[in-house]
Amino acid sequence: GVCRSFDLQVSQESGHAAHGDVWNVSSGDPLGLAEVDLINGVMEGCRTLVNLEQRLEKGEPIYDAMPGLGPDPAPGFPHERCPSHLPDLSGHHGTACRELARRAPALYAELRGRRTPGGVGLAPCIKPGVDDRGHPNVMSAGIVAGEAACYETFSDLFLPVVKVLHSFSPVFPQPRDTLGSKLSNTKIDQFGLHALSVCVDVRRNLRGRRFAPCCSRVERREVERVLAKVMSIEGVCSGRYLPLAYSGSHAPMAGGMEMSQQEQLCAAGLLFADPKAPAKLAAGLGREWPDARGAFVADAKDLVVWVNEEDHLRFRSTQDGSDLKSVFASVYSKLHQVKGLLEQEGCDGFARDELLGYLTVDPAHVGLALRCSVNLRLPCLGGRPQLTAVCKALNLNVAWRGGLWEVSSGSTLGVSEVDIANEVIEGCARLVQLEEAAARGESIDDKVRSLMAGIGS
Repeated sequence: GVCRSFDLQVSQESGHAAHGDVWNVSSGDPLGLAEVDLINGVMEGCRTLVNLEQRLEKGEPIYDAMPGLGPDPAPGFPHERCPSHLPDLSGHHGTACRELARRAPALYAELRGRRTPGGVGLAPCIKPGVDDRGHPNVMSAGIVAGEAACYETFSDLFLPVVKVLHSFSPVFPQPRDTLGSKLSNTKIDQFGLHALSVCVDVRRNLRGRRFAPCCSRVERREVERVLAKVMSIEGVCSGRYLPLAYSGSHAPMAGGMEMSQQEQLCAAGLLFADPKAPAKLAAGLGREWPDARGAFVADAKDLVVWVNEEDHLRFRSTQDGSDLKSVFASVYSKLHQVKGLLEQEGCDGFARDELLGYLTVDPAHVGLALRCSVNLRLPCLGGRPQLTAVCKALNLNVAWRGGLWEVSSGSTLGVSEVDIANEVIEGCARLVQLEEAAARGESIDDKVRSLMAGIGS
């Protein structure tokens, strides 16, 4: 990131890769530059790198000098105001950029001058998609919401993106149903041989507060203050709020947690790290890092609440075994409790739209802003090329992570929380049944074909 900001190229010096101590820093593209400018760029860039190295040797953080992590927006497309002409987006793969390119220049001209009630323009919303071309085989939004009103102010762009990402265009109110008694009693893994753990992940943003891409330092700190206070109230959850290392925003722990503790929590999957993906940096998710970011960590380490990571808060509860039902019930019970306490603190609930449901920074999460997942051991079924298609037929996603198959919920737009949880419970139970049948030496070809055809058996 630092080298790119100075238009420099960097590579590890041959023979020193094992130690990582010698790097070759060279000039970038010389086209259009005078020789003096090229040399000055290398000198200035190398001087900056040496200064940063010296700060690291002293144990000082260098976030403020990293593009996208300091107080200024990441280099690239303007953050405050759109230029008069739309850049060439022909090679961009983000859904928003494709929509802008398809309807250019009329749509861009119509939206570029609009502002939300909170003062958010189009520029910070489309900056991630313009700065990062994306990948042709990876579907991404290419747009972020700087506040809840972006979904209405720029609806001509956000709604088509939502339709593509979710394969659904809502015309009826987003359902809501978290009643635990309606959850399926199906056992995912009756004998405890295949399901290693379950996880429920819920995102929320506070109504009336600007979102991470556009909030000010004061706004971000106020979100941290109120969430840290509410989560620490006795009876909510036994645990502690831990601000990120070097964060000076939380008075009870000025300077944040120790870096060693932060690294341990990150390694255990209980904490988030600073954003590194170009799209996230362009979205403004790393501005003024690590200020006012942290996590409430339960004493039992089975629940964490991330604060100001991407959305204002993110509940993540993980439990060994296959009892997704109890984890779901526990998360929503605590979330309902937190919502009530936030309202007592003067917050007006969570950002929500009647049709789109809960509103998030990334349009890919609107709807319920919920993800349920189960880590499965599937040595037989996992070796079949049809596993992805089988999961798709069950309306589930699947990915290979850490030696296990992570099976998770799909789009949550237009369905209720109970519907999503039941799809995961019953779908994973079906996968375990197929795995057990294959392990016994039975043919599962007909069952797999039926599932892929959407017939079931």
